[in-house]
Amino acid sequence: MMVRCQGSVVGQMQSGLLLSYLYNGGKLASKDAATVRDRFFPAPAKKGNSNARMTYNIPRGVHDVHDDYKQQIDSAKDYLYIINPYITNKDLVERIAAAAKRGVDVRLVHPASAENPLNDANTRLYFDKLQKAGVKIYMYEGEKGLGKVHAKGLIADDKFASIGSCNMDTMALRHNYESNVASKDPEFVRQVRKDLFEKDFAVSKLYEPPKSLWQRIKLKTKGTLAKFLDRWS
Repeated sequence: MMVRCQGSVVGQMQSGLLLSYLYNGGKLASKDAATVRDRFFPAPAKKGNSNARMTYNIPRGVHDVHDDYKQQIDSAKDYLYIINPYITNKDLVERIAAAAKRGVDVRLVHPASAENPLNDANTRLYFDKLQKAGVKIYMYEGEKGLGKVHAKGLIADDKFASIGSCNMDTMALRHNYESNVASKDPEFVRQVRKDLFEKDFAVSKLYEPPKSLWQRIKLKTKGTLAKFLDRWS
């Protein structure tokens, strides 16, 4: 999943990149403001026609992406669509379940074939709770049946979209450096809904809980073990 950005939001991305580069020991050839501006912040060739902003999670600092997730989950009225391979933060799980209980059409897209079996099991531990709340869980198989998903995105009510690097586990939400691009442009949100989510729904199967006792025991064991990886929750 990729988003092409043009206009002033590119300057926000560049600012984030340069600040990270300098924080990690990078050096600029010149500290002259005009030289830095001319080299790294040229005037946009195109202004674009949508609104957008960069949001960041910075450990012990700001947690804009996390705040956006919470606000949009809590305020959704019509629908809430989420695509994410790691949904293990208990607070967000509770908020997602609450949204479904109040009548919001909540749908999650999750990989059918996990890249990280332990974190996948941790996420699936919450599926029973989410399904009982009314959440539809789509296990992404893909057009070629590969089932791999590493995309992270959220849209709500044709009013908000957030796409980027941030998972919904505690490490990403509170302790990692993460960045998403967020937009309140209705047309952009509808495009994400059409080009991403509706296509993914079509190549996914609804989640079915493990049927055998042995499968349930394995899921419980792996998922509980993975909680230690999702630290400080």
